[in-house]
Amino acid sequence: MTFNFAELSQEILQLSTSAPDGDTFEEKLSALNNTRSELDYYHREALLSLEKKFHQLCSPLYDQRSSILTTANVQGFWLKAMRNHPLLSNLITESDEEALQYLMDIKLSYFEDVVGFKLDFIFKPNPYFDNEIISKSYYLENVKEAYFQNLLFDRTETSKIAWKDGKNLCVKEVTKTQRHKSSGSMRTVTKTVDVESFFHFFDSMKSPDENNNYDEEQIAAIEEEIHIDLELGNVFKTIVQRGYDWFTGKALSYENFESEIEDISEGDFMDDESGVDESAAATSEEENDKTYRDMKEQQCKQQ
Repeated sequence: MTFNFAELSQEILQLSTSAPDGDTFEEKLSALNNTRSELDYYHREALLSLEKKFHQLCSPLYDQRSSILTTANVQGFWLKAMRNHPLLSNLITESDEEALQYLMDIKLSYFEDVVGFKLDFIFKPNPYFDNEIISKSYYLENVKEAYFQNLLFDRTETSKIAWKDGKNLCVKEVTKTQRHKSSGSMRTVTKTVDVESFFHFFDSMKSPDENNNYDEEQIAAIEEEIHIDLELGNVFKTIVQRGYDWFTGKALSYENFESEIEDISEGDFMDDESGVDESAAATSEEENDKTYRDMKEQQCKQQ
């Protein structure tokens, strides 16, 4: 959907200049506030249209980048860019790194008729899966009831990864020996269990609706997963847009991760009387400080 500000400006002006309904000042202020919330809908439409247009204008740059990386046969460019992002680095295991070495490009596109975007991960032939492209699509909604600039999550749709035999990085086989309670005979049982892997990013998700029989705790857990998943999708937008800065680590300086850490003050904490081993906590804090210093030193060298 294309946003045409000229056509909608008259409607927006009429909304913003109309006298509010209500008898008391509270009713009138509430009516004005509701009108402002309705105008946020048009604000989001304008931002979405601008974001899509700007991406279209920048696309030739991304194509040139892809061509340069292919011609120079650069290995691990996107893996390093992802590794340098604090959120993504936590998802990537050593086994994932081997598979992500074959990642040639990440492409971003926007839908024309619905709100949302698509990420295409393009791979060289590799020993892990048969897919040349693994995609993830985010379907969002812009509704007038949404708060401020928030788009509502609807669902994601992903490619099914065609794992080669014994190469699925998302699961492992666990073998257990069991004894029969009565006869005492033994048997061996093999189960497939999930393991941590970046490739769980390609699991589909859907927002819970009233037809789902979830309790409040389950809904809260699903909504938290959705929040994280959508955040990761937006992270990959920045990875595509500023790929070289993430490859070098320079992006860490302007993404303000350091200030987010420093903004946490002592007043945000209270004494814990639950019997936590303070010496262990201190050791953990020292290790975290060392990790942070190492990361900053590496970043300085890269710059």
